[in-house]
Amino acid sequence: AWRRFWASKPTVAAVDAEGTHHTPPLLVQVACDATREILLCEPARGDVGADLRRLLGDGSLVKCFFGPPEREHLGAKIANGVDVQRLAGPDKDGRQRGLAAVCGDLVRGEPFAKRRDLQRSFGFVRRRPAPGLGWLSP
Repeated sequence: AWRRFWASKPTVAAVDAEGTHHTPPLLVQVACDATREILLCEPARGDVGADLRRLLGDGSLVKCFFGPPEREHLGAKIANGVDVQRLAGPDKDGRQRGLAAVCGDLVRGEPFAKRRDLQRSFGFVRRRPAPGLGWLSP
């Protein structure tokens, strides 16, 4: 999987870690702009592994985090890490940019166009299960 990742020549990677109260964390998920694959990395014996360490240390790749990168406790130095949550916050004029705009800028150099038919918020896709399903019954 890592071989395909590097062969795709990514320029932006999104990094999400679970269990960051451990160093390294319990699980690291990586997605990038050059492939549709998502890498799931389970650090073993206190080491994130050579490929994840290479990714995190590569200053030519933008690494997107939802929160401050330094709080991820990944067990490797992070070069060119970006907190998209902070970037999506108010600009100098007090306007929110939004995650779609920030991620679009990072990946394509322009904001993603918001289209109503592509939105998937709770209000559009939530369906309540029928009453009496086995797993809901006492």
